[in-house]
Amino acid sequence: GTGFFNITGGSVDITVGALNIGANDGTLTDGEGTLQFIYDGGISTIEVLGDVTLNDGNDVVGGFADLLIDENGGTLPTSEIELIDIGGTLTGTFQGLPEGATIAGRTLSYLGGDGNDIVLTAIGGGPLLGDADGDGDVDGDDLIAVQTEFGATGATPLLGDADGDGDVDGDDLIAVQT
Repeated sequence: GTGFFNITGGSVDITVGALNIGANDGTLTDGEGTLQFIYDGGISTIEVLGDVTLNDGNDVVGGFADLLIDENGGTLPTSEIELIDIGGTLTGTFQGLPEGATIAGRTLSYLGGDGNDIVLTAIGGGPLLGDADGDGDVDGDDLIAVQTEFGATGATPLLGDADGDGDVDGDDLIAVQT
């Protein structure tokens, strides 16, 4: 089937067990879904206790998930905006929006929060030096992120990249420690 889910404002509490956007539901039609956040003084976070599936990846009967951000005449804050807080695992990405894609003048990450949450970060706002897990502080979790991801390169933002230079190395360890 198809669907369109609008969330307006920042005062809504949404907690669900699982979220499947663009996942094939087993019928003859592809799963097609659009998740739209409409800024009205804030943006609500969807808290998903279990797994999240975006674009089921089935080439034969595949679905797709779209993400829309509507600033509704306002301006999104420069702070990190957590769109989906994922308690389980994340499978897939929004259609046409890989890690680091730009949407609504922000950078989209599927590695935010505790490492698998979907967040928007202001472009040019820059990460907090030493914040290797992207949660807005520097603590023991950042040290664990650097140790776990040591040697990784590529995507920006990159889990474990505490100094924001696109890799996880000794400089990131130093950034967390200082």
